[in-house]
Amino acid sequence: MEINVKSIHLLMNTKKLIKNRGRSCFGCKYLYQNKCNWFYLVKKTLPKVIPPDVQRNGCDYYEQRVMAEGNDFIEKIMDTFKGELI
Repeated sequence: MEINVKSIHLLMNTKKLIKNRGRSCFGCKYLYQNKCNWFYLVKKTLPKVIPPDVQRNGCDYYEQRVMAEGNDFIEKIMDTFKGELI
């Protein structure tokens, strides 16, 4: 069996996409005034306005705003509501 770096990288990206699928932008740390700051922070371009359908459905760049590590109760709530407590 042969394992190469490309296959591991692809597997990790696939896991991230599956984990973030279905999460709206409302729990994401990059959302600010209906713009996605991922483009500003990572790509070093201007933040982009997020279309309503993407806001509802989420995207591949979602990162949870509140980290719930260390507290089992908060972790359970964040997992149950997919990080979208309002």
